Amino acid sequence: RKESNFLNSSFISFYDGEKNYLSGRKLCVQKCLVKNHISCTLSKVPNIAILGSGGGERAMVGLLGSLSQMGEQGLLDAALYMSGVSGSTWCMASLYEKANWSSDMKHIKVVAERLGHGSVSLMDRVWHLIGYYRANANFSLTDVWAALVVPAIVKKIDKSTLSNYQKCHDKDPYPIYTIINQDCKYEHLQNETFFELTPHEAGYTLAGAFVETSNFGSIFNKGVLTTSKPEMDMTYLQGLCGSALADREVILKILKEWLEGMPKYITHCITIANMLFVPSIWDFIVKKILKFVEGLLKLFWIWGTNYNYLHSVNAPHIDQRLLQSETTHFEDAGLLVNSPYMSALRAEREIDLIISFDFSAGSPMETLTETAKECKDLGISFPAINYSQSDMSSPKGFYVFKGVNKAPTVIHIPLFNVDNCGSELEDYRKKYDTFQGAYSPEMIEDLMKKAGENVLNNKEYLLREIKDIIKQK
Repeated sequence: RKESNFLNSSFISFYDGEKNYLSGRKLCVQKCLVKNHISCTLSKVPNIAILGSGGGERAMVGLLGSLSQMGEQGLLDAALYMSGVSGSTWCMASLYEKANWSSDMKHIKVVAERLGHGSVSLMDRVWHLIGYYRANANFSLTDVWAALVVPAIVKKIDKSTLSNYQKCHDKDPYPIYTIINQDCKYEHLQNETFFELTPHEAGYTLAGAFVETSNFGSIFNKGVLTTSKPEMDMTYLQGLCGSALADREVILKILKEWLEGMPKYITHCITIANMLFVPSIWDFIVKKILKFVEGLLKLFWIWGTNYNYLHSVNAPHIDQRLLQSETTHFEDAGLLVNSPYMSALRAEREIDLIISFDFSAGSPMETLTETAKECKDLGISFPAINYSQSDMSSPKGFYVFKGVNKAPTVIHIPLFNVDNCGSELEDYRKKYDTFQGAYSPEMIEDLMKKAGENVLNNKEYLLREIKDIIKQK
């Protein structure tokens, strides 16, 4: 971690809150290992992180099923950390609303039941939106998304705050919610883009600039807290983490691909299109449309606005472009890398083993290859990612990429694979799309079962890797 010049007590160190929390959690990890016939002294307890990728409700339900089976198999307490992106954070928020939920597996069933049969009225969601509008000087489309859409998916309006977790979750894995700074992403500032929120601190994972979670959203000047603002509630945090529509660059890319495909579609339907839509004319039309849409997006497509607590701070190790603005914007981390690897790779955490549950659409290896590329650019140790071409179309249910030097070992578990889906692999991918209506109770039960099979089928392999990590410590 790079030390900054923050002298105000509002800025805190990793070692203040998180480390104290972990000292208690490590006792739970040690007991879990003993129950699984793995002898381990407290000093040799491995730092294991569970990661959940993005993927909308598929990720939420998939992580729920994975964690349920981890609990059933006596493996959940082996995890020191739990980190999520996008839809996986919806699952985390639903679980952590109950103190020490990991000691009571019945709560997972309560959440699953709520997802299948619960509801939040439109009137309640509108009133919550009005509350955001009245309280948030930085009102943006994230407020609208968080108040109106997220409760319709997670079936609850959660008015608690993340800092509430500090005292009531001492037996649970330490939770990390991840987002990215949209402005830094546009400026290609890799070191300042990745952002995380924990019960104790919120800040830039790699740049090492953090503030107390309860003060994230308050106004600072030169590192001094000038105006306190209420902490965001968990409903807004879920909207912030799961704001997959927030990025105008992504929208323009999708629109461009769609427009470029239009002439081909039209020529199949209308013969005269061969004369009307000649490539040069159509390319001109596409450019004009994109320029017009881009202008509209810059004016109206504003998400995740927040006061910049780094405004005018003296921090030479941070890119000065981040320090100049009074406000900044945050969005879904899945719009950059759809799994929270960077939070697990934060140096102070000294993670030995990553268990990554991947619920992404598309290539089952994409999050791995994207993370490996980011790590190479940033000089962060990460395992070599080697796989065959067949793994792209027919992934297995369990992959191990061994860590060397300071890199953690990574266990990669794609949701749908040949081991748990067999010949129905493509059918399952189509059935559980990222963007679709709320899942039925039957779909939730089925998806949780499929996700749980990835744990059940590989319990011995998981334990073997944990044993290997302990031997190396």
